[in-house]
Amino acid sequence: MAKQEDYTRTQLRIPADLYNALREATDKSGRSMNAEMIARLEGSFADQDKIDRLMDYAERTLKQVEAMKSKPIKGDQ
Repeated sequence: MAKQEDYTRTQLRIPADLYNALREATDKSGRSMNAEMIARLEGSFADQDKIDRLMDYAERTLKQVEAMKSKPIKGDQ
């Protein structure tokens, strides 16, 4: 388990509707408010990493398709 000194204490102001949504999520997940916020923040960074990797893959694939389009197809000459 992480030690208290592994954390940074912060204050956060959030809109009431977001707070209520988090409170509902804690009821469903069984996590504390703090644990729920940490899990969701960590998840957002993991999701962004997946998006970045997919975008890189899409860009490489598009370059390959563009390169293939510029080459003549056998029999089309």
